[in-house]
Amino acid sequence: MAPAHQREAPMQTTAAKCPGCSGDGIPVDGEPTLYRCDGCGGLFGTVSEPRLREMVNFSAPWMRQDEINEEATEYVDLRYASEAGPDRWHGWVDSTTRRIVQEG
Repeated sequence: MAPAHQREAPMQTTAAKCPGCSGDGIPVDGEPTLYRCDGCGGLFGTVSEPRLREMVNFSAPWMRQDEINEEATEYVDLRYASEAGPDRWHGWVDSTTRRIVQEG
C-alpha cells in the first residue's frame, strides 16, 4: 500500500464516514460539523474558511519529500464556504506544522 501522503481519497459521501478510509467519524469537541476518523485519524467535515486556514498552513512552503514524516502526516477533507460559494479542500498535512504535504 502507498504511504498515506500518496494515497488518493474518494469524495466524502456522508458526514459520519471518513472519505479517506470509510472509518467512523468521532465529533471533535466544540466543532459540531468536524470529525476525526477512528480509523486513519484524518479530519473531515464542514468548517468556516477562517477555520480551514487555521487547520491548513497555506502560507508556508509545501513540505519537501525529505522533510516528510509519514507518522506525522494526516488526511484532511474539509468543505467550507468561500466568497465564490461552497468549496472543498482535501489533502495531507503535517500534523505538527500544518504544512501541506500533498493536495488532492
